[in-house]
Amino acid sequence: AEYSAEREEDLPVLDEDSPTKKESERLALEGYVSSLWSGVRIVRSGGIYGPGRCMAARFREGDFRRTESGNLMVSRIHVHDLARLVLAVGRLEGTAGPTIVNAVDERSSSNRETFTYLGQRLGMDIPGDWRTAKPQGRQVVSKYAKTLLKGRFAYPSYKEGFDECLTEEE
Repeated sequence: AEYSAEREEDLPVLDEDSPTKKESERLALEGYVSSLWSGVRIVRSGGIYGPGRCMAARFREGDFRRTESGNLMVSRIHVHDLARLVLAVGRLEGTAGPTIVNAVDERSSSNRETFTYLGQRLGMDIPGDWRTAKPQGRQVVSKYAKTLLKGRFAYPSYKEGFDECLTEEE
């Protein structure tokens, strides 16, 4: 990961206006698409999860590949909220509103926090060095998502989303 810290709260917080450290393929594609049409709006999605894409369900099945990334800070969004957000951005008219929206829920969470919660929720020991690894990554936030969703995420954090996923399977 490009950022590492002793404490999770020391990792950088990035929003739609944060400068990028370097040019990437994603930024080049965004620039290219924006050059083709006026009024283009970009929705940058965090990690998408939900029905059929639930890490909690994978853990229950014994698939622990996600734990190999250490104590990574992850910005997620439930597929239901992502769809609502894309529709809300699509309804913006003219030049009003943002041209870039980070599609992430209300709070990034570290693997340490998320895996600890899931281990307790599932009653299992989740393997990996995520308990002792230094926090890495960045916290991605959105200045616009909550307003575009009329003040309410259906799944404001991984807890509500993973709980719903596991409840559906029970």
